[in-house]
Amino acid sequence: MRLLILGALTYSGIVLGAATVSAFHFPTLPVRFIVGFASGGTTDVRARRVGQPLSGKWGSRM
Repeated sequence: MRLLILGALTYSGIVLGAATVSAFHFPTLPVRFIVGFASGGTTDVRARRVGQPLSGKWGSRM
């Protein structure tokens, strides 16, 4: 029983610690999408369409 309570307390401490860490501003460095296909292809176009709104939202440039 003690082991179960200790495990539950440890888990809740990890969860609470992760919540405070996630409160920092993200991202602090530029984020890059690496697309493993040729430029101009469908995958490249989709990655660029996702990256454009995110760069404006996060205040960075592509």
